[in-house]
Amino acid sequence: MRLAAAVLAFTAGGCSLTTEARRDPGTAAVRAPVLERRAAPGGAEFVEGLETRLREADVGAWFDVLVDLSDQVDLVALGAALDHEALTRAERRDRVIEALETVAFAQQSRLKVTLEALREDGELGLVRPVAIVNRLVVEGTAAGILRLAASPEVARIIPEWTSAERARAG
Repeated sequence: MRLAAAVLAFTAGGCSLTTEARRDPGTAAVRAPVLERRAAPGGAEFVEGLETRLREADVGAWFDVLVDLSDQVDLVALGAALDHEALTRAERRDRVIEALETVAFAQQSRLKVTLEALREDGELGLVRPVAIVNRLVVEGTAAGILRLAASPEVARIIPEWTSAERARAG
C-alpha cells in the first residue's frame, strides 16, 4: 500500500510513463515501465534546506547526499504486466530486480562523464550507485553537488545528515 501511495505521489509530481528495454543474451527484451520525473526548470529539487546549506558552506566542506535520478521503475505497472505471465515467485522477483537494474544502469551510465569530471576536479569522492531506487550515494564538496544537481538526469538531492552526525560523534 505504501508503494502504491509513493508511486501516486511521484506521478503527481510531474512524471510520465516510458519504457526502457534491455536485451540479455538468450532472452527476450525485458520492458520496464518507467516513470520519468521531469526536473524543475532550475534543476534538481533539494530537500530539507540542503541547497541553502550548500550555497553557504565553506569552500572545503564536504557533504554526504542521496541523489535520486529522474527515471524510476513504475512498480505498479510492472506488477500488472507480470500478472499476465505464468511466472513462479522466483521468476517474478528476478524480473523486478532486472527491471530495476536495467533502468538504473541505463541512466547512471549517462551520468558517467559528469561524475568522472567532478571526481577529477576533486569535487566528488565516493559515488555508490543503487539500483532499487535509481539513486547515487555521493560524498562531495558543496560546489560538486551543486554542479551535479544541474544535470537533467538528477531529480532530487537529499541530505544524509545521520551518517555525518555519527561520524562526528566517533
